[in-house]
Amino acid sequence: MEAPNFPNYLLIYLLMKEMKKKKEEKDKKKKKKKKKKHGITTLDNKTRRDKNSYRKIQPNELGEAINEVLPTLGRSKNGNIPKMALYRQLIKQGYVQRSQLSQTSFYRMVRDNELLNLEQSKKLRQSFAMQFANELWQADRRAWMH
Repeated sequence: MEAPNFPNYLLIYLLMKEMKKKKEEKDKKKKKKKKKKHGITTLDNKTRRDKNSYRKIQPNELGEAINEVLPTLGRSKNGNIPKMALYRQLIKQGYVQRSQLSQTSFYRMVRDNELLNLEQSKKLRQSFAMQFANELWQADRRAWMH
């Protein structure tokens, strides 16, 4: 008797399905064994031990590097220091490497550990606003007005 002539993608699908089924059975056996050995409390979901900790670079190291790079950076039009430019300068000057610190992790570390002063990173936005009344006057001239 000949084996049925299935297309390759169907064979791959069937193999993957079978592997998934075996893995689920293996996981069930592991859970059952663990429950039997240590009791039901071992099956509770637990948080990771390394949650909220950093492996490759520490916040104090990053803070020192930021303080060294900040004087070389200029501010943007609205008065804040662009974090992306800061990140690029840290990499360019060799304080960190992309493999050590991703852009998202950089933003998270800066935000969570408050590595940038609020005054430094605060946006200066005062469009059409003045400190006292009558300091700002505006006029509207239309084509029909003469």
